[in-house]
Parts: sequence; structure tokens; C-alpha cells
Amino acid sequence: MKICLYIFSSKTAETLLHSLEKAQQKKLHIQLGASEWLLLNYPGFCELFTVFEENRQIPTVESMQKVIGKIYPELPGRCAGAELQKHENAVVHFLQNVAGLTFDNLGHWLLEPIRDAFEQASDDGFTGPVLHHLFQKGIWLHEKIRMESTYFKFAVHPAAVVCELAGKIFGTVNNKSVHFIGWNPGFENIVSELESNGAHDFTLHCSNPKNIDSRVHQSNIAPDQLNGKLETADLIFIGSPNKKFQLQKSAISRRMVAQNNSCLFICNYSSDSDAIKDIKRIYNVFCYDEAELSRFIELNKSNREEIRPEIDAWILEESHNFFQWLDSDERYNFSGMIGASQEMQQIFELISRVARTNITILIDGESGTGKELVAKAIHSLSSRSKKPFVAVNCGAIPETLLESELFGHVKGAFTGADVDKTGLIETATGGTILLDEIAELQPSLQVKLLRFLQEGEIKRVGGNETSHPDVRVLAATNKNLANLVDAGRFRSDLYYRLNVLQLTLPPLRDRGMDVLYIAQYFLRRINETFQKEVREFSVEARQALLDYHWPGNVRELENAIERACALAVGKSITIHDFPTALHAQQAKKKTEFLTLKDVEKHHILKILDHCQWNYEEAAKTLEIGRTTLWRKLREYGVDKNTTD
Repeated sequence: MKICLYIFSSKTAETLLHSLEKAQQKKLHIQLGASEWLLLNYPGFCELFTVFEENRQIPTVESMQKVIGKIYPELPGRCAGAELQKHENAVVHFLQNVAGLTFDNLGHWLLEPIRDAFEQASDDGFTGPVLHHLFQKGIWLHEKIRMESTYFKFAVHPAAVVCELAGKIFGTVNNKSVHFIGWNPGFENIVSELESNGAHDFTLHCSNPKNIDSRVHQSNIAPDQLNGKLETADLIFIGSPNKKFQLQKSAISRRMVAQNNSCLFICNYSSDSDAIKDIKRIYNVFCYDEAELSRFIELNKSNREEIRPEIDAWILEESHNFFQWLDSDERYNFSGMIGASQEMQQIFELISRVARTNITILIDGESGTGKELVAKAIHSLSSRSKKPFVAVNCGAIPETLLESELFGHVKGAFTGADVDKTGLIETATGGTILLDEIAELQPSLQVKLLRFLQEGEIKRVGGNETSHPDVRVLAATNKNLANLVDAGRFRSDLYYRLNVLQLTLPPLRDRGMDVLYIAQYFLRRINETFQKEVREFSVEARQALLDYHWPGNVRELENAIERACALAVGKSITIHDFPTALHAQQAKKKTEFLTLKDVEKHHILKILDHCQWNYEEAAKTLEIGRTTLWRKLREYGVDKNTTD
């Protein structure tokens, strides 16, 4: 596969932003022949990421404009400045966007709109495993940059710099009152930034307001009549009053008396430097003008540039890893888990978002869905990956021993305690502990675990000393803990401590084609163990895998493939190599009436298997053209990748 990035001009972007409906986007998607598609609209321009199959020719700028012109007749001649980036450049750019390293033409951070656009494209069915994989890596990179560098601590957007300065002065801008004297177009961004950080009570003093942000209350008081109107202000921004304006020392003095000389932050955005001339030396009044803010921005940009080479190296490494992944058999593999379904891609994205944090996560799902694999993935993608990962099955250890296993004991604590023993929680210091089958934990141990989660301290059995191991806690269960809480069998306070974030794994029967991808993965792995050369599944075997309801989920599937691989004769697994449960289901299905389409599909797939998927030979045997054969396979939803 190949990836290309297409960037439109601002007018085109504006047109697309307002007129590109889902149906039109799908039509354009089909016309270009892309297998995956993501359109990102920003103020002033847009970007179109497309994934093309390796055997397709990537369109040029001119050919893409021609296709777009057919769907949007009003656009020809308005695509000037369009640019096409391919392969490595496109991947690096995509990762930079999702990691939060790029801004639009107005200086707005692109991370949140990109996330929104990606979720919408996923819901519409335009994205697939390639873009999902890149998006997950970009989210993971964002968390890595945030936690392992100071890059995001240096604000470069003017509104963010103002908020940063105010935060340093006040400690926090939460609940601060903001007054504007005159208006400036940049104040809208300042309102958004301060509001997102908890500021409130935005008031504008202007005698003739026009096109003012709706979040700002208008006092309709002229700037030169403010002597007694600024007593509640914590932050004051001077915009563009209708005439020459100077902030009166008496007005600021009254405000300082009214608030016991608490800090006051003032920014002058007017072109007149005299506006704040008389108040600069008042105690606890912090004054800035646009020139000073620009110097802060340049300093922060310089600090970011010093850090950027290290971050660029991380991005290049992930780009290199991406192309290795793309060319391998692991296309649907995410940190040891296999999944192309939308449900699993969403799980993988959540793991990418939270892996580098330290929040406690509750993983639930039916038995055999891979909860421990999820826990291992979270650990391996975290900053704790080089430290221990310890899994404890709370249901497999007797209650009398579990406390000692978790918390340790001192010599002589009970009969047989001949030496001091380090508990598994301490063993996992610096790393991660998974408390599997957490629902089986007895009430007395629930209390002690709750104390550890709340206070971060443990005490060995029979000991008096406390320790504070640095351990991330993950919990897993195949039961509904909320129901157990309602039934009084699990502490509600412990449940809420464990359930900071809940990851619910879907059962295998709801994951569609994932069954075949996982089966193929197990087949390759088990082949190596048994030293056999079983390479594929027959048509009937594939259909049996898809039709079966898999009550034991992935664990049952693995056992079924292991059995089939051991019994298989030759290079193909047949339905007769599977356990009896799969035979019975297929036998029952054969007794039902089949549609003409089902009969045709079965016959064509049987011929393809016989011809070893040689399309030319199969088409001759069926006495149809190759184009007809391909069309019918598309109608059946047959993906050759799942048959290899």
C-alpha cells in the first residue's frame, strides 16, 4: 500500500467544508479509487489523506483536480497552490498532526479537530486498519511528548501565552474575572483560552460594540467613565477604544483597595503605549503590551526548537516502524493483539491514549477475550515498560495465602513463615500489577487494597512498617462489578477507585472478520511449534470459523486451531479437522435452504481453491471473464488477504 497527502487551497477548503456531504465524499472516495480516506478541514485549508493499494497508480495533482471537478463543477480553476506529498513525507506529516505539533493558519492547535474528524470518518466507514494504526501511533506520540519532554510547556499561541503568564501570576486563572476595555479580534481566542482554564465573568466596556463574542457581557460604559467599574477585575485587556484612551491611576488604585492589593494582570493591545503609562509602578499590578508578549512567544519558540530534534527523531522512528509493519504479516497486530474490526480499533486507540498515564484501569469482558493481553499492551506502551509486569489471579490463590502473596509477610507472621517475603505489589515496583479476576477478592482484602489505592502504602502481614511502592494498578474481571456492588458483594468505594477508566472487550462473535485474521495468526505460530507446513483453511473451514458463536472466545479459537493443525494432512485445514461443535453447526446449516447467491458463491470459492486462487485459470474453468469474477468476489465481500 502507499499513502499520499493532498492539500487544497483555502477557497477550495472553504467550499469543501460547507458542501462536502457524506454521500458526495463517498462518491469522491470511489472515483479516486482509495481504499481508505480521511478529510481534515481547517480554517484556510484542508488536507486529504488517502491510502491506495500497491497495484493502483497514485493520482497526480492534475488528475485529482479533474476527478474533483467532475463532482464539484464550480471548483475548476480554484485549486491553485495544491500540493501532493507521498509515502514517508505524508506519514511524518500525519504523525505530526495527530501528535499535536501543527497549527492552522490562525495559530489554533489542530489536535482536537483532527480527533473529531477521525472519529467521524471512522463512523462513516472511510478509515481502515492503516489510518487507524497511524492515528494510534500519533496519539501515543502525543502522550510521550507530553510526559517525557517540556515541549508543550512552552506556549506559542498569543492567547495561550497570555493564559500562561496569568497562571504564573495568580497560580491559576480559575474563577478569575476578566474585563475588556474596547475590543480586539484576538480577544475571542483569549476568551476561549481563559474559559477553558476556568475563568468566568467576561465583561466588555465599550460605548459602541460591534461583532462581539456572545460569551462577553457588555456594560455599555464608555472607557473614559470606568473610574468605579473595575473593582472586580482580576485581568484587564485594553483593545481599541474609539478615541485616545489612558487607564487612570485612580481607577486602578480603587480596584487595589477593594481587593486588598491582590494581583492585577493588565495587557495593552491598543496601538497607544501611553494607555498604561501611569499605572506600571503600582504594587502587584503586572502590565504587558503586545511587544512584550511577542518577545515571550519568540523565547518559547526558541525553547521548543531546542527540544524539537529529539521529538523529530521519535516521529521518524515511528514512521520507519510503520513501513515495516505495512510490509509484514502483522498489519492487524497491535502490541500482541489482532484486530481489524472497528470495536477493536477503538480499544487500541484508547490504549494508545492512556498507556503513558498512570490512571487505574478496569478491563472487563467475557472469559477468553484477551484481558491480560490488553494489560500487557498498556504496560509495554507505557514509560514503565522496562520495569516488571506482574499478573496475579485473585481467584486461583487461596484466601489465606492471597494477602501474603500481595503484600508480603515478615518472619514469624504465621506458621511456616520462616523468612521475610516480598509481596507481589512490591515486586512490581516501578512497573505494573494486574489484579486478574478482581471480583473474587474477599472483603477483608478489598479493604487493604483500597487503602493501597488511596494512600499508596502497604504493610506486610505481621509487620508494622509501611512502604510506598510506585506501582500502576490494572484490574480485570469477567463479571459485572456494578451488579456485584448492588448485591453487596463488592465494595462500592473500591469499585470506583478501580474504575477510573473502563475498557470493555467485545466477544469474538461480534468481531466479524477478526476471527479469520486471528485464526491465520495462530496457524502461523502453531506451525512453527509443530514444525508443519499447514498454510491455509479450506472454504468450508473458513465459513465454519465465521459462523461459529465462540462461547470461549479467543482462547477457544486458539485451541481449535491447535487441534486442527495437529490433525491436518497436507497444507490445508478442512472442516473435519475442527472440534465437533463446529461440525455440528455446519451440518445444521447445510440442512437449511440456501439462496442462489450462496450456491454461486460456494461454487466459485471452491473452484478458486482448486485453482490455487489463479484468477485466469478459475475464470476459464467457470467460463466467465476475469472482470466478472472480480465483480462477483466484491459482491460476496471476499478479501483475498483472509484466504492466504
